[in-house]
Amino acid sequence: MNALDVYRRCVIDLDKYDTPTFEIEDFNRYAEKAIYEYINEKYSEFELKQKRTDDLRQFVTFSVINVVNQDYITLPNDYLRLLKLEYKINYPPCYNDIWVVAQKTTADKLGYSENNYYWKPSINNPQYQLIGDNIYFRVGGNNSYITAVRLEYIAKPILYTIDPSNLNVYSNPPYSDEVDMQIIDKIVRMFQGATNPEQYQIAVGEKQFKMN
Repeated sequence: MNALDVYRRCVIDLDKYDTPTFEIEDFNRYAEKAIYEYINEKYSEFELKQKRTDDLRQFVTFSVINVVNQDYITLPNDYLRLLKLEYKINYPPCYNDIWVVAQKTTADKLGYSENNYYWKPSINNPQYQLIGDNIYFRVGGNNSYITAVRLEYIAKPILYTIDPSNLNVYSNPPYSDEVDMQIIDKIVRMFQGATNPEQYQIAVGEKQFKMN
């Protein structure tokens, strides 16, 4: 669905309840909140299960960045959440380039792992640390070096937006109907909860009752 279709579905659902008029400005604001809430929920599921759902794949992109120094790379402008990182490492003595998966580490873990043989960062145990907009390499010191980094990440989503001054100008996000419907449900829930909390609680109770 395009943004105008999603807005119309929200209006139809909200008409069932005693809520104020759902303006275009309200839609743009709550639609942005809803899609980020949706992505964060799917990312939490990924962190728990380490599996990419079909819904999550719609927001995933890939990027290969050539390394110009052996310290860090800067994340792409559309980066939102990191799913997987690989180093392309040039190994001696043959100096063949090999892709290896790197594990995420933190400042706390680094303090511990530096003194632990099995956890210490090295070419054989490559790690990375995410600080701000940069990814810092943690591979230890040796004759090998990183030539490229391959990222699999969730990109910033295309938002559902409508121009309040011209309803013929709206976005057309490339998401599945299932994702659209879940976003609609979240928008309705958010707006209803903000403008009519009592009616929202009743609706939530009725929904839970039907699911049982």
